[in-house]
Amino acid sequence: MKNTLTSVLVLAVAAASGAADFAALAEKAANYVSGGDVVPLRELERALVATIDAPADRAQAEAALVRMLAADASFEAKRFACERLSEYGTDAAVPALAALLGAEETAGLACIALGGIRTEKAAEALRTALAASKGPSRVQVISALGLRRDEPSAAALAGLARDADAAVARAAVTALGRIASPAAVAALAALRKDAPTGLAADAAAASLDAAERMADRAAAAALCDEILQSAKAAHLRRGAYAALLRADADGGLARIRAALKAKPRDALLVPVAIARVAELQDAGASKTFGAMLPGLLPDEQGWMIGALAVRGDADARAAIRGQVASTQAVTRRTALAAVGRIEDAAAVPLLATALAGAAAEEDRVAVEQALAGLRGGSATDTAIAQAVQKAQGVARVALIGLLARRGATGEVPALLIESDSTNAAVARAAYQALSKLAGAAEVPALLQRLAKAGDKALRADVEAATARALSRMPDAAAGSKAVRGALAANPGTDLRCALLRLLPVAGDAAALEALRKALAGDDAPVRDAAVRALAGWPDVAAWDALAAVFQKPENDAQRALAFGGLVRMTRTLNAKPDDALIARYRLLVDGIRTDDDRRQILGALTGVAHPAALEMAVPMLDVPAVRAEAILALKGILPAVKPSHPKEAVEAWKKMRAAEGQP
Repeated sequence: MKNTLTSVLVLAVAAASGAADFAALAEKAANYVSGGDVVPLRELERALVATIDAPADRAQAEAALVRMLAADASFEAKRFACERLSEYGTDAAVPALAALLGAEETAGLACIALGGIRTEKAAEALRTALAASKGPSRVQVISALGLRRDEPSAAALAGLARDADAAVARAAVTALGRIASPAAVAALAALRKDAPTGLAADAAAASLDAAERMADRAAAAALCDEILQSAKAAHLRRGAYAALLRADADGGLARIRAALKAKPRDALLVPVAIARVAELQDAGASKTFGAMLPGLLPDEQGWMIGALAVRGDADARAAIRGQVASTQAVTRRTALAAVGRIEDAAAVPLLATALAGAAAEEDRVAVEQALAGLRGGSATDTAIAQAVQKAQGVARVALIGLLARRGATGEVPALLIESDSTNAAVARAAYQALSKLAGAAEVPALLQRLAKAGDKALRADVEAATARALSRMPDAAAGSKAVRGALAANPGTDLRCALLRLLPVAGDAAALEALRKALAGDDAPVRDAAVRALAGWPDVAAWDALAAVFQKPENDAQRALAFGGLVRMTRTLNAKPDDALIARYRLLVDGIRTDDDRRQILGALTGVAHPAALEMAVPMLDVPAVRAEAILALKGILPAVKPSHPKEAVEAWKKMRAAEGQP
């Protein structure tokens, strides 16, 4: 706390004077250790960033960082200072950094800073250290020189590339590849010829790295070609070939064509060649390689489709479309996937045709995924809706489902038309789509169709769609009014039952009253439907009506429905375990008939923080079929009840332990 306060005071003084006190900030930061107070480091960081707009303060900032390199500074502080000096440092910091190069512990830190200070003095410090350093320190110095691409050190690095220390030799080879000067390239060439096998391979890889940096592109291409012809390792040959493609004046176009026309093909290089197609700048490349696509091997066709899809121009899209009907399954499905990624509404007719002709399940799935993924938003949705009108059978059903999958709410009118189809599969698909897309505006139309639905299975789909549309109405009363209006027309029993089942979705007082009236009617199926609706009522408002059914049911089915509904409603009130809630639970417990009843009650009682819950749950420990559920319920009740009713809790706990067979 004291350190933090001091830091805040330092900043306050600095703010008052208009500039940060870098010396004071550095003094505090110099003692930082891992896990300690990071405030000093953060404050110093903020002060350093501020020098971007205050160049006059940069010398003070650098001097403060240099002071953090002193011997008595912590390692973490030195690391912080070196990392910042790589950004803010100048020649003024080089002597202090050079001193760190002599110690293995700090050599790496100094290399970080000196690698970022792009001055000749910093480079000289690294070159001097190169001769004097050993082991890990020398490896770090070599890496820093490589990252700087320090050409004057190439000769020394060439010698170290043959050092007995394998780590030093490999680091030197890598650095030569980064430097890529004529001397560095020549040294690597010699190493490729007479170095031990492992190091020769490293030299080849470094040569490829150098080729990417060489100003003389012809020389770079010759170097890559040499490695391509001489190297045995697959990764070196692929790397050399890829570098050759990039070095070619045409970006590799002619070389790729040659690779694809070769007989036999070089299986190692063809994938590299095809991958390059995606990056070609030639405006005619898509047309050129699209024309070659049909003549390629199946795997090659898949790779080429992927490359053309990345290009995505008109010629590329045309070539990919041409493979949607390929006789090769892999090619066909790869093309379909590409169409789905890059195309829009224009591809719908093609895909609709492919869907109609899909013989294999995998093809059908591939076409549907492509249609679902097409770009173009509502325009594509409209194109799919138009394709529905032309499609037949399974394809028509699938296209309707795709409208739902795409969330095509704008095509609900088209789906309503399809719902009137005489083809049961098409009509059902339309209603299933409407259940996902229809909203308040479609409720009247859906209620009309519910009234006309004759087929039992179709009526269930219409009812489900209507229920979902009702649930999306912002005004529950309006939904209730619409359903009750349909009921008022005195429809037949089946329709009346369906309408009653819709009333809980609206869930207002008028809807509840309509269910009460239905319960008092003469039609037994209608009364059963009313009970089912009451059992699904969204809140406790239906409790009294449902409790009356539970106490005097017409049959076992009504009783079971009422019991389940009452348990669900009561459970929603568990957060307030008052006397009224307990009275509801007692009514249910008193009416228990079966073990399933007991399980439902125990599941609900688990969340009741009231001693009466213990009284109701404990006796069920004596019922073998539900003993496990009773124990679980008690374990949920006891922690909540024990603080206020310890005596009752202890007694219940003892009985529970006995039921578990524990002393």
